Amino acid sequence: MKEIYSLWILPPKKISKVVIEENKKLNEKYNTEELIPHITVLPVLEGDINQINAIISDSIKEFKNLNIILKEVEIGKEYWKSIFINIKENEELNNLFKKLYHNLNTYLQFEPGAFHPHISILYSEFDSKILTKIKNLTNIDLMNLKFKVESIYLMKTTSDKAIEWKIHKKFNLK
Repeated sequence: MKEIYSLWILPPKKISKVVIEENKKLNEKYNTEELIPHITVLPVLEGDINQINAIISDSIKEFKNLNIILKEVEIGKEYWKSIFINIKENEELNNLFKKLYHNLNTYLQFEPGAFHPHISILYSEFDSKILTKIKNLTNIDLMNLKFKVESIYLMKTTSDKAIEWKIHKKFNLK
């Protein structure tokens, strides 16, 4: 089996705790998948891990601490983005994505499409009516909460179970 990696931003423990608690409540009620709260910068990287690590290290040299501002809870149409916390548009974060995408595109296993940073609360295949009902039952109020990103993480995401994904390497922003 080939090793698969994804590049993430992990929110602070305070935010992660709220998302994990909400996800666990929804899992118990709707039998859905557990997740690790994160913002995906690039999904599904595959190839020489030493080269990937070197490209990431080189690509992030110009980036300092990024600021993230959380927005409202929304529903989406993708499994990985069923119910999520939207992230406020951020030029520095978009520039980080563009630089990493440009430098790592030969390692990407599919075209990630437009960058839409978010923190998922629920992974599911429910239709929009059910997702709207579930969203209305959620008890997350993190709107306008702000945090600094000091590191990005290359995650080993080979397992089919999201909860089993692990940190491969941490990259500190200058």
